[in-house]
Amino acid sequence: MAGFDLISYRLHAKHGQATYVKSSLTDASAELSKDHCDVIKVGSYSIANVYKPPSESWDTSVPLPALSHPAIYVGDFNSHHPDWGYDSEDAEGPRLMEWASLGDFSLIHDLKQRRTFRSTRWQIDFSPDLCWVSTTNCSRLPASCTVLEDFPRSQHRPTLVHIGLTIPVVQCTGKRRCNFRKADWQKFQACTESSIPSSLVAVCQLRKHTGGTSGLCPRQPTPPFHEESVLYTRHAWARNPEHCWRNTRSRETQT
Repeated sequence: MAGFDLISYRLHAKHGQATYVKSSLTDASAELSKDHCDVIKVGSYSIANVYKPPSESWDTSVPLPALSHPAIYVGDFNSHHPDWGYDSEDAEGPRLMEWASLGDFSLIHDLKQRRTFRSTRWQIDFSPDLCWVSTTNCSRLPASCTVLEDFPRSQHRPTLVHIGLTIPVVQCTGKRRCNFRKADWQKFQACTESSIPSSLVAVCQLRKHTGGTSGLCPRQPTPPFHEESVLYTRHAWARNPEHCWRNTRSRETQT
């Protein structure tokens, strides 16, 4: 593989296991190799490449070695449990859960994502590929997993594991927004009150309708207001629009 170096491997007549690291990494080394996993060290992180064949079972005493924090376990665990999407559990799922509980390891799994394995025989998706991380002081190692698209000539889908905090990028719309906390409300009130005219009467245009009725609707002042500034606050209806208009003008003259 161009750009990667083989750091550990295990040969088998039916299945094999290999661990590659980027060629640019200078602090990566093989740490230990046991049944079902090979452990490498990258900086201060211990990473276990796990593979348990479906025909084999976990060791009842110690399924996997307990690595010190920070540690990551990734690979094909071939164990069934509802916690990672299976309808039911097999004999291997509870053993793996007990190991994680005793070692205080946390599962990184999102049920909303697609499954990691597509069976070509049964045409059903499963999730045998898992990721577990260590915890310290009741706080797990920050990590996330993303299941990628199908891999050519394989039933397994690649999984991208990101270790560390992820800061979401927020896209700004570029629109200017008003900060109402910085507004001078006293000045705004003074400007608003000075813009209110002394006469707050507006007569709506009278229009003749088919039924012979028309409306007269004066504009209402914005509170607070004085009683003498309000000429009238009611709707006047009349069958004769000219008679209604003369009554309105006479009231304005009296005021």
